[in-house]
Amino acid sequence: MTGMPLGSQSRLNESEFASNGTMADDSVTEDLGWDHTDFAGRNTDGDEDALSNEQSTPVLAQTLMAETEGTTTGAPLATTDASGQKTKVAQLVNTAAEKSFMIACAIFFGLQALALILGWSKYNYAPLRAKQLPLLTISFIASVFWMLGTLQSNHVLVARGVYQRCILFGVWFALMGIHVMLLCFAFRMIRLYRAYVAPKLTSLFYLRLFAFTLMLPIVAAVGTVVGSKSIAFQPAADGSSQCVAQTGWKAGTDVVIVIELLFLATLSWSLRRMQHAYQKRRETIIGSAVVSVTLILNMFMGLSDSSSARLAVCALVLIASNVYFWLLLGMPLFNCFFRPNAHLDKPQPRAPFEHHERPFSGQSRKGSV
Repeated sequence: MTGMPLGSQSRLNESEFASNGTMADDSVTEDLGWDHTDFAGRNTDGDEDALSNEQSTPVLAQTLMAETEGTTTGAPLATTDASGQKTKVAQLVNTAAEKSFMIACAIFFGLQALALILGWSKYNYAPLRAKQLPLLTISFIASVFWMLGTLQSNHVLVARGVYQRCILFGVWFALMGIHVMLLCFAFRMIRLYRAYVAPKLTSLFYLRLFAFTLMLPIVAAVGTVVGSKSIAFQPAADGSSQCVAQTGWKAGTDVVIVIELLFLATLSWSLRRMQHAYQKRRETIIGSAVVSVTLILNMFMGLSDSSSARLAVCALVLIASNVYFWLLLGMPLFNCFFRPNAHLDKPQPRAPFEHHERPFSGQSRKGSV
């Protein structure tokens, strides 16, 4: 020690004192039972442990808050999911029903077209010729128009491009189809009226009838000029859209259809006592009655926005457009292919004024076979 410099000896004393001091502090803390924590409860052994504890505390708090929120809001979320699933299921069911109905329409109208082709191929068969196939063909085309217009206006048939115009391909197609069908009924009744009641009708009668047939096109032209405000697609309750017409425009077209039905009723009443015209008159009356009932039900069901009600309207139109057709053409076409001589067993006497000839008395005239 005597050989060391004074400065180095002093530095050595300081280091020994520092080491002895720390050892003394450690021994004191160990004897008193203290650990390396402060009064806040944090560990002072290392900064990394303290920092990790401080960071983990808010993460745990957020996890606990999320769990508590999940337990408190679980019921509303489950209810929302259930309602969404029910809506999706309802939409799938409606879509499947609409697709099935479209297939049914294609089948029914395809069978009608096939029946007309077979009827025209056997046009020389007397019972088929008596059913007036030209008028029946026009009535078939009108029923297709009626069906297409009803499908589009009820948003069952979703059109694309220019065919989305509701006023033309929706309401107008349907009304034009009804109008032409009723006119075919009227011309058939007029033919019976000429054959059994009045053999000669004045030209003024036909002029009035022609003017009457132009009423609905005139009303439609006025509605088209008015624009989309009178007839347009409106949102429905089920999320789709529905072709809706204003009350004034629709009332004008309904008046024309009611006049046609009254005209048919008048002609039918004038033929009520004609036994020879009973079957033809009955066919026309049934066809007119089915169309009338369909129109009345359509007016009431049109007040509902539900998809099931609109699909029911389309089903009624499909039934109405098929009843009259098969009532006229069904049995004669069946007899033509399976019982071609059935009409000879029960010969029907001719109408008294048909083809402007003398009344049929049942006796053969001279020179006739």
